[in-house]
Amino acid sequence: MAALLTFHILGLYPVPATRQLLIGSPLVSSYVLKNNLFQTETNVTVLGFDHTSLSATPPTSSQLFVKSITVDGIPNESLCWISFDVITGGGNIMIEVDNDS
Repeated sequence: MAALLTFHILGLYPVPATRQLLIGSPLVSSYVLKNNLFQTETNVTVLGFDHTSLSATPPTSSQLFVKSITVDGIPNESLCWISFDVITGGGNIMIEVDNDS
């Protein structure tokens, strides 16, 4: 259960039987994932992070929706999911959030 909570806080949702992670709005402005097995470090930054989105009923102007995802400066192929290999491979991921769904 702790692992699922951690994924939720990071805005990542593992899809069973796949190598995909669904993307949601993270509850933190940035984080670093270190993989000691592969000796990689992945830096994730949330552009437009809005602290008001952390309330039980966020105001309508809160930055909740994923607008774009870039991996090492290259747009991700989807706004909905990211490959597990991208997360474990190291590099820089930028998740931009907006208040427009």
